[in-house]
Amino acid sequence: MGVKMDINGQPLEPEELQDIREILRQYKAHDLSGLPRRPTFKDPRINSGFVCNEEIRKRALAKAKADPRATGGSLSSLIELLLWRFIGSPEDVIEDQVSEE
Repeated sequence: MGVKMDINGQPLEPEELQDIREILRQYKAHDLSGLPRRPTFKDPRINSGFVCNEEIRKRALAKAKADPRATGGSLSSLIELLLWRFIGSPEDVIEDQVSEE
């Protein structure tokens, strides 16, 4: 695989490689929404039931809980975010401020 170099052509230390891996892991986890924090959606809200594959639900819930800043931390918040992205991320349904959770 060879020696990994920094932008100045210097070899990276093992700790630096680990830091880069962690930064990439965090970036990929937050990339779902395209924003560092998920938007706050306006009221009113409505409870909508849905049916899906059990394993998909389990994995989606685990991912939502693992990254509450990007997903909202719950399956409902994640679904709301995904639906919002699916319909083109309209700004008229979000609050002026981005959530600081």
